[in-house]
Amino acid sequence: MKHRFETTLEQTPTDPVSASQRFLLFVENLRNIQGVLKSEEYESSGNSGEIKVDTDPNNKKLMLVKTDTGALVNADREIATERLSACVALFVQGPGINFLVHLTPSTNLGYYYHRFPNSEELVKGKVQKMLEPLAQAVDLATCHGLIVPNEGNNTGGSYDKANVSQAWARLRDKLVEAGLGDVVISEPLPLDEATLYYSPQEPDLIFAGGLDINSENPNSTQPHKKQVRISIQSGKLSS
Repeated sequence: MKHRFETTLEQTPTDPVSASQRFLLFVENLRNIQGVLKSEEYESSGNSGEIKVDTDPNNKKLMLVKTDTGALVNADREIATERLSACVALFVQGPGINFLVHLTPSTNLGYYYHRFPNSEELVKGKVQKMLEPLAQAVDLATCHGLIVPNEGNNTGGSYDKANVSQAWARLRDKLVEAGLGDVVISEPLPLDEATLYYSPQEPDLIFAGGLDINSENPNSTQPHKKQVRISIQSGKLSS
């Protein structure tokens, strides 16, 4: 039996799949890239807390960054992460490379640590750990970083917008203090369970898609999905 996306993904070189078309396949398939691509078409990042480095110029597989991990790859390679909710993503562009980390609130690669009295020291240490493989590959000062968060809530708790936005700002400051040349925070994604996708076909953008948290019919049995594009330089969202 043919996979339902097989004919689309296997188009001839004269009719290539665009980055936006490819991303649409990912988010339509229940936001699961592994459900779209064959096993030989992608590889996953390492274990929790690890940054995988693979700058082999001959490796063209999509790099799928799992939660609480990161990856450093060549700039001409696709890279993605999935299921971004209370987490944030850090995307860094440098000379000839791209770097993506899926940070959780408080595990091995965290950005918040709101339950810890030494949260600021923890974030500083995690940032230094994350950037070590990047610093070995390129001069950090030549890199541009983008922090991609989802919107917080308005409940007044730990994940209230006011609280998490402070955590995003602190992460940005620690990245700059560690030597990263420039870091911006994107407009918060109006999404839940978001997928982020970078394609070298569109080197100035990150595609994002997931469940629309502002859906007019939140009780529908068919959750409304939404897609946006993120400017890597400015962090601005567009449809």
